[in-house]
Amino acid sequence: SKAFLAAINVNAEQESVGSLEIEEDDLLDWTSNLLRVDAQQNPPVWRVSHLSVVEYLETRWSVLEAHCYVAKACLALLVETYRDEDEQQKNILPDIVRLDHPLQVYARHHWIRHVQTQEDQDVDPKLAHLLKTFLGSLEKSSVHYRGWHRQILSERRLEGVDPLFEPNCISPGTAAIFAVCRFSFYNLLRDWWDKASLETLPTHADSGDDLLALAAATGCEPICLRLYELGMPISMVRENRTYSRALTAAAYNGHLPVVRLLVDKGADINQPTYTEFHNANPPRANEGASEVVHYHSVLAAAAYSRHREMVRFLVDKGANINRSAYDRVLTSAILGKDIWVVRFLVDKGADVDQLFLYDYDWLMSMQWAGQNDKELGEIMAYLQDWKAANVRVLTIQEAWEADYYQG
Repeated sequence: SKAFLAAINVNAEQESVGSLEIEEDDLLDWTSNLLRVDAQQNPPVWRVSHLSVVEYLETRWSVLEAHCYVAKACLALLVETYRDEDEQQKNILPDIVRLDHPLQVYARHHWIRHVQTQEDQDVDPKLAHLLKTFLGSLEKSSVHYRGWHRQILSERRLEGVDPLFEPNCISPGTAAIFAVCRFSFYNLLRDWWDKASLETLPTHADSGDDLLALAAATGCEPICLRLYELGMPISMVRENRTYSRALTAAAYNGHLPVVRLLVDKGADINQPTYTEFHNANPPRANEGASEVVHYHSVLAAAAYSRHREMVRFLVDKGANINRSAYDRVLTSAILGKDIWVVRFLVDKGADVDQLFLYDYDWLMSMQWAGQNDKELGEIMAYLQDWKAANVRVLTIQEAWEADYYQG
């Protein structure tokens, strides 16, 4: 309720923030009881008094128009909040500008989501202006953005984006280009992109990702295409080796149009990757554990993340299913726990025998874990049945290698 009432003080069109002390009774009176306070919730929340109110409002304002207004209000508040330090000291700031104010917390964490809803709409000039004011420029961020960025770094989270968001992917905060790529701001900043040059842009975030990988991870095809046109390499060179980080990021997150674009522009689907993803729910006996899953191929990342059409596309394009003893796509598919992906890979030639030879102990641990996991149990039963129906004699070389890898 405090955040809702305080939002009335934000005038997005005039880019101003007031300091009126508004009470619940004031708003109920102003809206002629079109709104009500649901005191049964803890804390109490505001609701419309009747569904007919929603129908009436939707004839005047669409959901997308509402998103646009909230986006402008959030940006106006953030610009007012993170001003130059000297200017802040000269002014008596209203309560609404305090960083712990509920409206501040909401604006800080959710402005991105509201702005993103406008990417496919006609550009609202005021929203574009506020976004540019807040960001500064692609090359050099504004004082407003840097203040917001410092706060997000201290909180180590961004609720409105995704639960696994890592602030280092939009760092350093001295340049807004990393956030622009990570959050897919293209249409609203079209004139910036038209004038952009790789000669003046920083290209790598603190996470190690280049701009193309950041845009590919969120599926922003226009930014990926523009970066390619500007001359950004499709593959990333690191420690004298070439990796397909952008392609892997797009495949892992299921962005098939971006994967098609990168492949059409020459990305090698069998190029090694330099990628790790945090998996908060690994299929292990010790529930609640966390691990970092490393992938060595684009197909392995797609298989783990259960994107069926992505797996099919990559295999049809010639992705290597059986890369090496250290990099088996089938292992990632098992961890992903999608029986369709496992069956598809086996039907396309995934070497189940190699899996039993070199990863027998790991498979047995998966089988044990599958006793309490229906999806994993179904996969392990399928693999056991397949193995039983396809028995073959090992060669001397295979027997020696199996003994070597299993210690």
